[in-house]
Amino acid sequence: MTDLSLITLIFIHSPLSLILFGFILVGTMILFSLYAMGRVENIWGIDCLEYKPERWISKRGSIVYVPSYKFLSFNAGPRTCLGKDMSFIQLKMVAASILWNYNIQVLQDHNVSPSLSIVLAMKHGLKVRITKNNNM
Repeated sequence: MTDLSLITLIFIHSPLSLILFGFILVGTMILFSLYAMGRVENIWGIDCLEYKPERWISKRGSIVYVPSYKFLSFNAGPRTCLGKDMSFIQLKMVAASILWNYNIQVLQDHNVSPSLSIVLAMKHGLKVRITKNNNM
């Protein structure tokens, strides 16, 4: 017995769509980019680079189901993040509160682009104009 682990199929999604069969050394680090995976046309469709929040809402107004294996931010399978559902609830509460209380507009001439790194951030930040809504 060697110190190799048998992996029957490993699918690495790259521009070449490379499929590997065989062995991977024990302790090998496998890295993947969530940013890149979210922009793969084979997975998300021809409009994968367009900002379209409506793609996540069905015609009836409910949230479109997407398998967790397509969106790995919270992992998938038996090791799914325990805090995933709570984080979505918090995200919705904060977003609803901000959108209810404020009007937010991205400045016209601001260059919106990502800073490519392990932790994805905006290269130049996100410059916006925020004004208070008069809801009450």
